[in-house]
Amino acid sequence: MDAMKTSASPTAPAAPLPSKPHYLTLDALRGVAAVMVLIFHIMETHMALAGGTSRDTLLNHTYLAVDFFFLLSGFVLAYAYDDRREALPFRAFARRRLIRLQPMVVLGGLLGAAVFYAHGAEAVGWGAIPETPVWRWAAVAALGLLLLPVPKALDIRGWGEMFPLNAVSWSLFYEYVGNVAYALVLRWLPTRWLAAFVGAVGAGAAAWALFGPTGDLLRGWMLTPEHVGVALLRLFLSFGLGLLLARVARPCRVRVPFWALSAALVAFFAVPRLGGDAAPWLNGLYELAGVLLLFPAIVWLGAGATRPGEAPLCRWLGDLSYPLYITHFPFVLTYTAIVANASWRSLAQAWPLTLLTITLAIAFAWASARLYDAPLRRWLSRR
Repeated sequence: MDAMKTSASPTAPAAPLPSKPHYLTLDALRGVAAVMVLIFHIMETHMALAGGTSRDTLLNHTYLAVDFFFLLSGFVLAYAYDDRREALPFRAFARRRLIRLQPMVVLGGLLGAAVFYAHGAEAVGWGAIPETPVWRWAAVAALGLLLLPVPKALDIRGWGEMFPLNAVSWSLFYEYVGNVAYALVLRWLPTRWLAAFVGAVGAGAAAWALFGPTGDLLRGWMLTPEHVGVALLRLFLSFGLGLLLARVARPCRVRVPFWALSAALVAFFAVPRLGGDAAPWLNGLYELAGVLLLFPAIVWLGAGATRPGEAPLCRWLGDLSYPLYITHFPFVLTYTAIVANASWRSLAQAWPLTLLTITLAIAFAWASARLYDAPLRRWLSRR
């Protein structure tokens, strides 16, 4: 925990800024979303091997879990720090956020780098990965550990991703962008100005989802003007909504069951793509309804008191959520290499490996949370 000097005396011993209680249900919902992302990426593998596109993927809207994470982040940051702005200047805030997020970014990057050369099979269509020079691999790994986007000239997987060794790091990059914007600007804005900013961003996101070329918000992981632009719209719309929700919404007094909120989230993710090629705007409208209405409602209801008996499960899922999200993709890439080489194009053929991959990804995330992330963050906080 960061140490801050008291305002009464510049030479007084540093006193810790206490942490506030966690919203256990919200932590658990983040865990549910992380598990859904893991399953979604495995489903995406089989759809690609069968010659389909992302539009055909089962659990089609699960990629909007990133927007749900942004919303949760804004809500929790406003709850934790809005009333302590003066006591927590930018440097101290940045130190806290780095301690919270960066250790797992590093572990995810190291895991992705470690398994990279195992994915060289031609059946996967990943080019000449075994022939990638070690210096290029090391340069990309170093950028990933620092959470710096990889320029196109250094792309070593051929997919045009910002982070070729651990693709999901793109959303953490934008999480950092949101955190910096919050510390420098957004937390100081009056509520009406913040609402105007969110409204403007929302108008841009709506225009893209309804009138854009694909009828969705599926962008963000590439370093192109289109991807960066849509990613910033997604970030500041959901992140800003979270800030507003924490500021203006009265606490929910109803103890909504965790399973009910989880079911609503999963059901939204699982709806097939709507509208087809004839009316893609219908799909965009559905996604906007989720981001603007359903997700804030789930967060508001989840911020109420946790029901008796649900706390252990909620705490477990909450501890699992971030480590699982940031480390699962190397497991998925390994899974993809195996099923591609074995020509297991359907889940019916690959289901034992599917269950093993999900189990290993969750076990690794849980072990890393307990044995690596928590001890390291405690040590960094003390220093």
